[in-house]
Formats: sequence, C-alpha cells, structure tokens
Amino acid sequence: MQSLEFPDFVITTSSDANRILQIIRDLDLYIFDINIRQVMPVATEQNLVLALFWIPFAVVQLYAGKRRFSDNNEVKAVIEEAIELLNVQRPEIELMLSDNERLREEARRQSA
Repeated sequence: MQSLEFPDFVITTSSDANRILQIIRDLDLYIFDINIRQVMPVATEQNLVLALFWIPFAVVQLYAGKRRFSDNNEVKAVIEEAIELLNVQRPEIELMLSDNERLREEARRQSA
C-alpha cells in the first residue's frame, strides 16, 4: 500500500487546493484497497486512526479556503470535491476500524 500524507496546510492558491484534493483522493484509494474481511495490519490501522484525527482539521481548512476563494468557481469546485470526499471517508473509516476490532476479538476467541 502507498504511504499517506496528513499535512498541516492552508489553501492560499489553486495549487494548494489541487494538492490537498490529490492527498484526499490518495486516501480514498488507500481505503478502497483495504481488505475488510481480515484483521488489518497494525500500520494500516494506524494510518486510518491518523486520518480520523486529520479529517476535522482538513475540513476546517477547506472551508476557510472556500471562503477565501468565494469568487473563483474553479477553485471552489476543487475544494467542494475535497470536502465531499472527506465527509464520506470519515464514517467509512470509523466503520472499518470498528469492524477491525470485531474481527480481532473473533480471532482472539478462536485462538483461545
């Protein structure tokens, strides 16, 4: 799996908006590639936990960027796409982590 990036950022240019959208798309691909039928590797679980902590910060920064670019529909569209992806990813990640914990408990019971 690819490595993920959870940067501190401020959107001051269209390049910033596009860069953050790409990071969020990479997270989306990462999530899609996770096998949810088996216990996740620790590194995968840690990446998802980091993502959960990063998403609220990212959403705040994206909304600030959207206000900053209120007169630029192209940049606003990029930012809105990023916000929409994060709004879908957060509950999906929470469910994946919950399911992973359930799978881990089932594996422990079976090995006991």
